[in-house]
Amino acid sequence: MIDVDEKTLKQYRHLVIEIRDIDKRIAAHNAAVTQSDTVSGGYGGAQHFRVEGQKEREATLEKSLLQLNILSKKKKRAELELQTAAVEAFIDSIDDSRMRQIMRLRYMDGLSWNETAKCIGEFGQGDAVRVSCSRFMKKHQK
Repeated sequence: MIDVDEKTLKQYRHLVIEIRDIDKRIAAHNAAVTQSDTVSGGYGGAQHFRVEGQKEREATLEKSLLQLNILSKKKKRAELELQTAAVEAFIDSIDDSRMRQIMRLRYMDGLSWNETAKCIGEFGQGDAVRVSCSRFMKKHQK
């Protein structure tokens, strides 16, 4: 069985969330420097065109921040790809089908313990699923 600890499993979920946050910041930076307007022209002013440009004053700072966020995202994306491969290999190496499902739902899909329990048909047993997972990890980390 491939070795992955619980910290790595949790870190995987946090990386996914962090990349989503960076995407939001990139979109916000793009919106902050973009200005648009509608102009009329052609066929006696019957046609309307949307014109976009960048605000001069804000553009320099925002571009710098945008570039930093893009670089950060690339670095995090590379880290996430490595961790995804390790986590998926670890989960696939688990012999117990129930535990594979629990690990995939909890760590790959990011479900709560109660949602994980519900998905595997153990309604209201979130704590039991959590304890089962914890025991599994302790047993296989030695």
